[in-house]
Amino acid sequence: MSANDGFPEPLCAIYEPKSIHRMFGFLARGYQCPRKVLINSDTQLIEPPQHGELDNVNHPHEYEAAREALGGAGTESP
Repeated sequence: MSANDGFPEPLCAIYEPKSIHRMFGFLARGYQCPRKVLINSDTQLIEPPQHGELDNVNHPHEYEAAREALGGAGTESP
């Protein structure tokens, strides 16, 4: 589950083989977002051991915030 918005993280998940049928069902109805499939399904969500472990770093300001949170680790910019 994302600490940013409380929604499931579809790229950090374990999918049962039988879930493919449910995913294709959503796709057939025009839903292409895997997060929406998880939100609208019976899923077991777990919290990451540490806050922010699944944070995205897509912009320079997010990179700087992540570096600061890690104590300044890393010297290369994105």
